[in-house]
Amino acid sequence: MIRIVLDDGEPAPASAEIELIGDSKEFFVARRGEAFITGLQTTNRLRLKWNETSCTFDVVLPAGSLDDIPRLGPLVCSGVKR
Repeated sequence: MIRIVLDDGEPAPASAEIELIGDSKEFFVARRGEAFITGLQTTNRLRLKWNETSCTFDVVLPAGSLDDIPRLGPLVCSGVKR
């Protein structure tokens, strides 16, 4: 579970699309800027797409959490405007 915020500190918009770079799966942001992303490795690069803009950000999982469901964030996604 990842919580994503934009430059203004507000949650990423619900229904924004998230892509795990290097994987064909797509995910969506839910309320409060939260997204449940599967298939994460120890280090990951994600792309958030909204209103014809996008940003990328890195996600590093805590040690020993590949089999757990960690709650991460808030992570800042810079460059996407509401």
